[in-house]
Amino acid sequence: QFKEGRTSCDNEPKQAWPRTSRSDNMVEQVEKVVLEDRRLSVENITSKVGISVGSVHTILHEDLRMRKVSSRWEPRILADDHKAARMAICQATLTPISLDNNLEVVVELRAQIIQAHNEITEDMCRRVFSNIKVHVEEAARCKGGHTEHLIHRE
Repeated sequence: QFKEGRTSCDNEPKQAWPRTSRSDNMVEQVEKVVLEDRRLSVENITSKVGISVGSVHTILHEDLRMRKVSSRWEPRILADDHKAARMAICQATLTPISLDNNLEVVVELRAQIIQAHNEITEDMCRRVFSNIKVHVEEAARCKGGHTEHLIHRE
C-alpha cells in the first residue's frame, strides 16, 4: 500500500454498523410490549420484538429506565401522583407561618400537614426504605452531591 502512495500506518476510518436493535423504533416496540404485560421476562420480550437479549436488557434498563420489581417491570422515575404528594408536603412545609397566637392558623397548618401525611402511601414508604443501605452508601460515594436520584436506584 505504501507503493501506491499511502503515507500513514494508521487505520483508515471505517463506517460504523448502523444501530438497528436500539433504534427509537425498537425502543418504542419494547416499551409497547412491556406496557401490554409488565410480567414478561426479557426472553419473552426478545421473542416478541426479534432482537437479542442483551439489546432488550439495555433498552429496558438504560433507554426506558425500568427495573424488575416483584416480577413486574416498573419505571424508575416517580409517577405523577407521587410527585404531587411530595409537592403537597413541601408546600405545606414551606408555607410562611405567622402564628401571632392565632388558633385558626395553627388549626389550618395542622390540617394541611395531616392531609399531606395521609397522601403518603405504604408503598411509597416501602420503596424509600427498602434499600436504605444502598442509598446511604451511594450518598457517601457522591460526597454530599446531588442525590435526588437515589430513591429510584436498584
